[in-house]
Amino acid sequence: MIERDGLASRAADLGAYLGERLRGAAASHPLVKDIRGRGLLWGIELAAPGGGVAADLVGGWLSVGLIDRRVVTQVAVHAPAVVRAEPPLTIERADVDRFAEALSGALAEHSTGVLSTFARAAKRMAIHKVSGLLGGLLGGAS
Repeated sequence: MIERDGLASRAADLGAYLGERLRGAAASHPLVKDIRGRGLLWGIELAAPGGGVAADLVGGWLSVGLIDRRVVTQVAVHAPAVVRAEPPLTIERADVDRFAEALSGALAEHSTGVLSTFARAAKRMAIHKVSGLLGGLLGGAS
């Protein structure tokens, strides 16, 4: 299937395109330290001002901004300042473009501050939790 569908060459071609789009969307942002990858496995390394705890939170901070834009990513397990971009082999160029636009938007919007981003995320989580509880209570009452 991999050979038949040309998935390796597809990953190389779309990966090159993904790298171009990520660099175009984020390379000039002051929080972006490096963008690196190969094929469809990419990482966006962030540099938190002051280091310390901020360095451990900055990847989650960007992930929240991407989730706001309906793009799901996660930080690297042993490098919390690196956000992973690992789309499936079935991704289309339009999906890559949407990811790059979401990244650009998240970086632009959330460049105002990490604390305000986490406050918005906490509020969304609380609302989601309460609506889930209410749904459970109301659903159980019927």
